Amino acid sequence: LWYIILAEVPMRRYQGDNSRTGGTFDYPRFMAFMSDRTDKGRDMVAYGDRSDWHPALEQLRQNLQTMVGSAMQIDSALINYYRFPENKISLHADREVRPPRNVVLTISLSPYYSRRIIFKEMPKHATGLGGKPRKWTFYPPHGSLYIMEGQVNKLLKHESPPLTKTEIKSF
Repeated sequence: LWYIILAEVPMRRYQGDNSRTGGTFDYPRFMAFMSDRTDKGRDMVAYGDRSDWHPALEQLRQNLQTMVGSAMQIDSALINYYRFPENKISLHADREVRPPRNVVLTISLSPYYSRRIIFKEMPKHATGLGGKPRKWTFYPPHGSLYIMEGQVNKLLKHESPPLTKTEIKSF
């Protein structure tokens, strides 16, 4: 499936808004966004034109939807292609608020290596010792699929920092 995605799904670099400088920047990774939604949510505007579902991803979505039934509604997919170890996503919460049961399939692709994904509680939802935000770090392999439930951005921020030389050697 991942080779089909890389070969057939059109991906491009998108521009983001830099709230500190008022300018724009190019995302270092390549992305593709597919969705049933037409409401142009705030984050969808950043991705510009959404594409229709690729047949292989549509089949994956249907299979997952059958497994979860009505517990979730899979309405979008985001593919992140990290070409180099220094490609990153800074700590953020997506601005778009989704209905609680709507989810985004996120697929992380990178040649020959894993990525580090960090989730961190937002301070107002912190449940750690002494009320401090908790943090979880994962090293999912190339081609990993994440399913992010609609309300996750109200509770957690997430990032994929650049890989360190030590991490690169371990893969």
